[in-house]
Amino acid sequence: MKNFKKGIYDLLLKQNELESFDVQEIIELKTEDDEWLVNQFSRVLKEKISQMVTLQEKVDYFNNILNNKELSLSKAFKKGNFENNLENISTNKLIKKSLWTDLQKEFKTANQVKIISPFITRSTINKIVNILEENLNIDKLKIITTTYDGNAKFLDIVGLEKLVEDFPEKVEIKIENLFNKSNKRIHIKSYFFERENGFSSLYIGSSNFTNTGQITGAEYNVRLSEFKEPTIIKEFTDEFNTMFNKNEFIDILQKDIINQIKLRQDLNYFYLEQDRQKGLIDFENMEDNNNRLNFGKYYMEPYDYQEKIINTIVERINNKFNKHLLVMATGTGKTATMAFIYQKISNILKKDEPSMIYIAPSKEILDQTRKTFINITEIDDFGLEYYDSRNAKEELETSNVIFTNIESIRTKIDLLQDRKFDIVVFDEAHYVEATTFKEVYEILEKKSSQIFGLTATPERTDGINVAKYFGNYYAADIKLFEAIKNDLLSEFDYYFIHDDSIDLKNIDILKDPKLNKLLTLDNRNKFVFEIINKYLGSRINYVKAVLFCNSIEQAKKLSEYLNDNGLKSEHLVSTETSKFERKEKLKNFRNGNINFLCVRDILNEGVDVPEIDTIFFLRPTTSLIVYLQQLGRGLRKLTDKKLEVYDFVNNVDISKNKNYNPIMPISALTNNLKISEFKRNIDNLDKYLPGECNFIFSKIIKQDFLEKLREYEKYNLYSSILEEYRSGDYEDYESFFNDKEITLYDFYSNKRTYFKENNKYSSLFKQYTYFNNKSLIQEFIDMFKNKTKSKNELINRIFLKSFHYNSSKKDRYYKDINLAFEVIFKDTSELIIREIEFILRYKLYNEKLLDNQINETIESFIGSIFNHYQFSALCSLNISDEGFKGSGQSGILSNIEKKIFVLDTSTNTKSTRFGHGNFYDQENKIFYWDTPDIWKFNESNINDQQSKFMKTNEYKSYVFFADEELKNKSGKSAKKFIGYVTEIIDRIEVENGSKEKYSHKKPKFILKITD
Repeated sequence: MKNFKKGIYDLLLKQNELESFDVQEIIELKTEDDEWLVNQFSRVLKEKISQMVTLQEKVDYFNNILNNKELSLSKAFKKGNFENNLENISTNKLIKKSLWTDLQKEFKTANQVKIISPFITRSTINKIVNILEENLNIDKLKIITTTYDGNAKFLDIVGLEKLVEDFPEKVEIKIENLFNKSNKRIHIKSYFFERENGFSSLYIGSSNFTNTGQITGAEYNVRLSEFKEPTIIKEFTDEFNTMFNKNEFIDILQKDIINQIKLRQDLNYFYLEQDRQKGLIDFENMEDNNNRLNFGKYYMEPYDYQEKIINTIVERINNKFNKHLLVMATGTGKTATMAFIYQKISNILKKDEPSMIYIAPSKEILDQTRKTFINITEIDDFGLEYYDSRNAKEELETSNVIFTNIESIRTKIDLLQDRKFDIVVFDEAHYVEATTFKEVYEILEKKSSQIFGLTATPERTDGINVAKYFGNYYAADIKLFEAIKNDLLSEFDYYFIHDDSIDLKNIDILKDPKLNKLLTLDNRNKFVFEIINKYLGSRINYVKAVLFCNSIEQAKKLSEYLNDNGLKSEHLVSTETSKFERKEKLKNFRNGNINFLCVRDILNEGVDVPEIDTIFFLRPTTSLIVYLQQLGRGLRKLTDKKLEVYDFVNNVDISKNKNYNPIMPISALTNNLKISEFKRNIDNLDKYLPGECNFIFSKIIKQDFLEKLREYEKYNLYSSILEEYRSGDYEDYESFFNDKEITLYDFYSNKRTYFKENNKYSSLFKQYTYFNNKSLIQEFIDMFKNKTKSKNELINRIFLKSFHYNSSKKDRYYKDINLAFEVIFKDTSELIIREIEFILRYKLYNEKLLDNQINETIESFIGSIFNHYQFSALCSLNISDEGFKGSGQSGILSNIEKKIFVLDTSTNTKSTRFGHGNFYDQENKIFYWDTPDIWKFNESNINDQQSKFMKTNEYKSYVFFADEELKNKSGKSAKKFIGYVTEIIDRIEVENGSKEKYSHKKPKFILKITD
């Protein structure tokens, strides 16, 4: 029999090979095509078997050729603990799109990886670091690269050095040094994933190990399978080994030569900067001219998706609709779309310039909006700027088109009371719910013909959807996910940074002034700088990065820190800089004089800088609107651009910020990935992202996310999550609790119910969460199902006190047990009974239960867990043959007629402050019990209750006890029936727990327990 090594397989098994694989490692052969079969058996057979229809015919044909039945209809796809993420690795493949998608899958199952690439950048090195951390299956990574032209302009040597330093046992790197020669240089791009089981993969093509080569560029690559092409694979491995061992290839640890290469790189950057400053490279005019040309060309004609929106609006207007909400992701051109709509309405109304008032929240938006309308309408003096102290109120009354913000217009709204506008536009319409916006909206709504709302985020964090102001309908709906997927916005790599530079424990991120103090500490600034240096590498001299800060103070201090450490940085805030200064800083940022822009709010809305290629989130926010606005600054499309995002915001204290959703960015970028899906797929989230986007997590970050999600769900999210599961089927109920990893007790003890209709009965369901006895639970299920009492009267008592747990004399069934059952089985709503049954079934199928048989004796229930009402009913303390009766609430209960005592105890009592408490020595069956404070130790003052309790041969005392584990698991109410007292071993004198109330000392009993 063949000895199969661990690895993934793409193999048609022989009958005698089946037992080499576990059942879950084998799938039945169903959909494999002719090419696969030919590759398995022989090319020469292709013509014959291609004429056959079914797989069964083809395999029978092979078996007939072999004159036996060796081949089965089962295919091996893996052996051992490997992720099954590769398809048909026994065949060759042409990759026409992103190579990185395929390579990521290959890393997960390779033993060794061998890479040849002339250009290697920091962004791909960062990905390799994450790959090596996540995939322990990789024993060795070998890389061959080159200085190419002697300058290594596109080679991140520092990053490669760090890669070897971080993984000295795994990574080896050789560099072809062309510093002093100009002969033929390496231009090979190959990626080899070696597997010991004979299913290695070799990728050869045009892709360098850069962001462009792997993801954004138009590239062709071919995957060659070792199974299909063993000769080619051997030739490659021999060639790679020869090249790797050549003398002219420098090991990256040869510091003397490597330092020369790095020096040459630094000189190149210096000369490039000198040329720019001398005017030999005129970035500013080049950028302005290009932007001007592109700007005009872009807005002259709408894109196809904008054309569809425009046509929809025209159709709505023709159908007499006059309110329209355009939901369009930041960066998809909602302002331009609105300008095109204005032109269409102009044609409909046969007016050269329909009247319009355009209201936006900031002057930056208004400046850009007016320019957009000027370009599209080709009217140079289009509209009145009535904001930022521009123009007089007299012009407001006469102007046909007005651009204004809410602060400027609300104090002059009386001047518009009698005006009728053809068009009213509320940009950033999510603000309409605010009082000031709403006042203006209500006045303009009355006399306006067409009302438009523009927003990227119609759903506010307070749960209100502004669609209600615009006809409750999305006339356009282009969300962020669709925009990226359809290539309207830039793709991204999203890095989650583990930020332990500051401690946000007990910090309310919305109210606590300590937050800003922490975020401005030098230690935090140092950490941010270290991350910049680590991840950006040589890009640090060319990057256009925006760092979103919590305050003006943070923006200033961080910018100063970056400058002091050799970076080109500036801060940009709206309140402390003039319009001219802001414009100059943005200009310097665009042309490369500034690489890092530390901002507070100024770039949230209305500033369009497509050159932004890197974003740092340095402050926490609970607002999805703010988050998407900030992210949108970097998502503008630009040739060969892929945005890099660095998110430092993962150390928020959820207990102090119960509404802070730790996966808000993940939900927004994955088309609202549900928390349950996130948990199940945390190791494979990229499949939920649009296009060629990536999330980069460390193991620590993943653990942080899961811990914070558990807290987040515990506090406030169940109402929304439950909607994913509330189908009425038990399977969904079971899935909910398993997906959420929450106990029944935690769920129901917080006044929640699975079916929202049952909410006012939330306390009822809690009573059924304590049970741990399999027989009792099954009996309850049968009683609800058959709507009949049990033959066991003790079970009936527990059943009644679980349902009528808080009965009173006012209840009509209080004195009639039979009527109480009738109420349960006849008058109770179906949904209540269904939820109780769901609880019981869940416990039966998903919890470790006590599996002892119960009978008509109280002792048969030993080991069971109950709450106070239930064990009182079991011991006949609160249900009599006539009906219900009360029972005491102290630590000892009694039924003197039946000579029964019940000890209601837990591991800690009030007397623990004196060093005493209840304790159960389970191994020796000895219970140490602190008696009620009213009991006295002095023999002459023993009360009647204590006197009877001490007569163990005449009175039976049952003990219900909650140890620390049970208290933590089920709160104070749950107690375990541990047995009954057979002997008083000792009675000792201790301090009274209520010393301020009782001056006497009390007894502590040491009791022998029988179970």
